[in-house]
Amino acid sequence: MKKLFSLITCGIMSLSALFPLAACGKDSQGVVEGKYNVTVAVQKEGGEVELMEIYKQKYEELHPEVNIVIKDFKGALFQSYMSKYAMSENDLPMMIWMPDDQFDYYAAAGYFVDLRPYYEQSADTDYTLYYESMLHAASYADEFRPTTAYTGSYEGEKSDSRQYGLYFAPRDYNQIAIVYNKNLFNEFGIEVPDTSEGWTFKEYVQLINEIAVKIKDGGNKHLAKRAANLFLPWEPVYTTIFNELGTDGLTKDGVYNMDSEKNKEICAYLYDNIYDTKQCFDANDAFSKGTVFMTTASHATIMTFMEKIKDKNGNPAIDFLPYPTEYVAAGCSGYGITSIHEKEEQTVDGVTKTSGELCWDFIRFIISEEGQELGGEAGYIQPILKSLAETGKWLTALDPTMNHRAFAFGKELKQNTFNVYDPQCRDGLRSIFTTTFGALQNEVTGVPATMEKNTFPKYKAAFAKEVVFFDQSKYEK
Repeated sequence: MKKLFSLITCGIMSLSALFPLAACGKDSQGVVEGKYNVTVAVQKEGGEVELMEIYKQKYEELHPEVNIVIKDFKGALFQSYMSKYAMSENDLPMMIWMPDDQFDYYAAAGYFVDLRPYYEQSADTDYTLYYESMLHAASYADEFRPTTAYTGSYEGEKSDSRQYGLYFAPRDYNQIAIVYNKNLFNEFGIEVPDTSEGWTFKEYVQLINEIAVKIKDGGNKHLAKRAANLFLPWEPVYTTIFNELGTDGLTKDGVYNMDSEKNKEICAYLYDNIYDTKQCFDANDAFSKGTVFMTTASHATIMTFMEKIKDKNGNPAIDFLPYPTEYVAAGCSGYGITSIHEKEEQTVDGVTKTSGELCWDFIRFIISEEGQELGGEAGYIQPILKSLAETGKWLTALDPTMNHRAFAFGKELKQNTFNVYDPQCRDGLRSIFTTTFGALQNEVTGVPATMEKNTFPKYKAAFAKEVVFFDQSKYEK
């Protein structure tokens, strides 16, 4: 296995060096003498620390011999946090939170443990319990496969190659849905569509245009209002919409494919029917300020909206509609185990365990029904367990009158625009597509003729400089 900074040269750090203990009790780093100590680092924002505190409290109740030490990224993103410790891996925690769009390079370079052997120890973590698209998202080469030793119920192709490994355990299923402002719908007399049996993208477009007409008829006092924010530059959104409208691939055979006849047709449809109304794009998304009728979001973000959008009685004035497509993309985040610490040992009351075993047992709790219900009931996650889609406590979290099921309405859609390419170039490719779809949202650059003449050639050329297919040999000895 090849790494930017070899694990071998780092050596194995002693437990006393990793945990400088006080004479007794808890030291300044939160480590407790006489217990198994598990360090975990999470993003400071987005409720990750608060959620980890919930998991810590319950897990330590069940396992009093374990102490979970929570650290945070100090305002940094995952990639920045990892870069900081690339030269000093011993300073990494045993376990770390990561999002599905940032982990790949460090996983390919060997910083994280392949979790398949842990998953395959027990039927309690059978792969079929979880959304398969999210397991694929946890593999840096776009596809996870069980190892040859697996005897569970997964029927896919098996392989022990590390490129098909799972480098974090997905914790949540962040499918997108439509969030709408009930105050604005009531004020303008807009009828909320019945989507109990689903609805189509064209029906969504019709609703957008109905709202746009109402705003226009309201005159100057409603100039700041917008019908919707599609968030088209967001990967789950453009993946979902272009799939629904019949794309022949956003990339094809390693080439930027937005200038294909089919994709140009889709872009023209979106511009002519949505963006040309000048009612569907707000650069800062003013939904939280109460001036946008509808926005696109995952369940993990609704707490903020509930706090800011209230009715006259002080109650949250939002609700949800399923995304208007048959297949809907989702993202996820989860927890990985750092390679540098996996084999280190700790002994408590004569029982020795490795850090890998300790971390996995905690992760296994988080992705179990009990752990998933804890996070769901607190309003932080949409469960990764498929069994909780229709019955979990997340459906009544925060406000049980809301249509939480909207976030689990569509069929799974795998995001695969970038994952066939080398991890080192994926950020650049994402930026190109973000810029492409940002241009489409603009009333000047989004004009179909302008896109074809100026935007598509420009970003196609930029893409050609970035694209490199994934090559496992780059990460092997």
